[in-house]
Amino acid sequence: MPKKTTIALLVVPVFALAACGGGGQEPTGGEILSAGSPSAASATTKPAAKEGKGAFYDAQLAYVRCMRQNGLQDWPDPKLSGHPDWDRIQDIQRELQKGSNLRAGQEKLTKAMRACMDLMNAADALAPKQDPAKLYEALLKHAKCMRDNGVSAFANPKKEGNAVIPGGDPNPANPAFDVDSPAYERARQACKDLLPDGSDQ
Repeated sequence: MPKKTTIALLVVPVFALAACGGGGQEPTGGEILSAGSPSAASATTKPAAKEGKGAFYDAQLAYVRCMRQNGLQDWPDPKLSGHPDWDRIQDIQRELQKGSNLRAGQEKLTKAMRACMDLMNAADALAPKQDPAKLYEALLKHAKCMRDNGVSAFANPKKEGNAVIPGGDPNPANPAFDVDSPAYERARQACKDLLPDGSDQ
């Protein structure tokens, strides 16, 4: 059975009432900050004290700058919604774990994530609220799409109280499919538009 190369620190999130939500609104009144812009420098010390989507974006920006300062210079800016750009993050992750680089890549990513954990948690706490019922329905459609596109073992999401656990591999300890295979990548691309913003599947 093929082995997943996904690092445990980048697991699929459990979505609760305060978890990742949609929306693509511009985060601030005018300027859209990038983690590489001078005006974003203050975000490295602490997330913005304001509330709403702007605060969420600023907090994610602080996390991105921290990751870059800790060795991952290509870590992508957040989307306009404030959510991470998971497509690019997964590309970076695969590159770090390619071939003989697996151990060194894991160590590099783990070191950066540990250094930036407080900023990541602060950003997560500011994530827009999501309606669990709508989230579940969206993830259910995504799971069906993945099966329809060749990943027959892709499991449905689950409800646990107000939390929604995304679908995917039914047994991560003994993977039912290879997330690095061309077949999985084709299905992922075919179904990615069905995912709620903020999901990393």
